[in-house]
Amino acid sequence: MSNEKGASFWKATAILGQADRLAGTGKTTEAVQMFVSAIAARRLTGATLFIPWYLLDLTRAYAKLDNYADAWRCIGEAITAVKETRERWCEAEVYRTAGAIALKSPTSDAGKAEGYFERALSVARAQQAKSWEPGLSLRLVDAAKPEETDYFLWCSSTPGFGIRIYPSGKRVFVCQVRVGRATRRIKIGIFGACTVEQARQRAQEIIRAASEGRDPQREKSDDRNAITVSELCDNYLEAARASLVMTRFRRPKRDATLKIDEGRVARHIKPVIGTLRARDVTRSDVTPRSKYRPEVQRRARPPQPEKRSLVPGPNPAHGVENAARRPKRAKSQP
Repeated sequence: MSNEKGASFWKATAILGQADRLAGTGKTTEAVQMFVSAIAARRLTGATLFIPWYLLDLTRAYAKLDNYADAWRCIGEAITAVKETRERWCEAEVYRTAGAIALKSPTSDAGKAEGYFERALSVARAQQAKSWEPGLSLRLVDAAKPEETDYFLWCSSTPGFGIRIYPSGKRVFVCQVRVGRATRRIKIGIFGACTVEQARQRAQEIIRAASEGRDPQREKSDDRNAITVSELCDNYLEAARASLVMTRFRRPKRDATLKIDEGRVARHIKPVIGTLRARDVTRSDVTPRSKYRPEVQRRARPPQPEKRSLVPGPNPAHGVENAARRPKRAKSQP
């Protein structure tokens, strides 16, 4: 219809739409040719509307073909077009794209990219356009290239969340928060093992914990070093053998009693809950489920763990009812 009516403007617009679809389906070479011809046709009509945005589409297409010389040329034209046409609604995206190209190009320059990203952020904030603020994205992380020294890319939409790029190419998500007077930088995970969005959600949890006065780094360390029930049992038996565990009569346990405790630990405690962290054991873990579960199961935590500062809180086995036991028959006297 545009050919019949001689509407060159609408014909060029339609071609730009087709070029965008081709670029999205991997036919980048054809898309570049269509972008170039359609942008030139629109300029011949004297129209300047959306020219900066179409130049950005052309920039991304050139980058996919590793033609960074033309990509930088288009970035320069887009920056000039924004100033001339005063279409500042996409100015932040122009500078964000320039930063991504600076990271992805063979002569990767992290300092130059950071300058573009800061410019994009300041423009977006000045326009109060949060949707244009450059956040940490999969495309940005993929485009980041290793430098001689490690460096960080920070997310503007989630302050404190970022990724550390090592010279070896390793990428690790981090979250930096302030706890009291100290600054904590917590490792979240390696890029690839977790996605950007998964890491962002974890970072938000860390930021929320810090805002509540908790120390996420210490909590992570405590979780990693938490003692298990099996280790606690070994600690108890070692202390009992050294006569450090007293009976209710304030005397060390006899060897025969220790043998009974060792048997209970080996047969009933370790096989059932030995791998659990001692501080995570609850009453439901130590309550006998049937009469076949022996009474010794209730000793899920050996005596006095809280006294030795091994496990916080009271013993969950205290007060647990014993399993039903058959009454002993009295032996008849001969």
